[in-house]
Amino acid sequence: MNAHDAGLADVLGTRETPTLEFKRTAKREGKRGDAIGNAVCAMANDLVGTGGGDILIGVADDGTPVDDVDVSDRALLALTDLRDDGRILDRPSFTVRAATYRGKPVVHIHVEASAALSVRFDGVV
Repeated sequence: MNAHDAGLADVLGTRETPTLEFKRTAKREGKRGDAIGNAVCAMANDLVGTGGGDILIGVADDGTPVDDVDVSDRALLALTDLRDDGRILDRPSFTVRAATYRGKPVVHIHVEASAALSVRFDGVV
């Protein structure tokens, strides 16, 4: 665990905001299709003008970390593949890494704001 991980809740916060999204699982299905893909697209579009945003996988909507989050290399690579699978255009810039949030392992996706607006996921902004 590094210093950034120790203060991840302090740095990013414990509530969802326009620049911080919590997801219980990395499961890519949701009410409106791919929940992770939609969140990456929203952060890349940077509608609030803050330079992008963060997605924490393994955190409930109330900011509580959940158990049994897969932070294996395979899980991280599967999420990284979202950048290259052709469904998000223009290709977003983001990093995927294992981290610790409130003492529990999570997946941290940091999405940079895109210079090419509007970023679309499956053809939708």
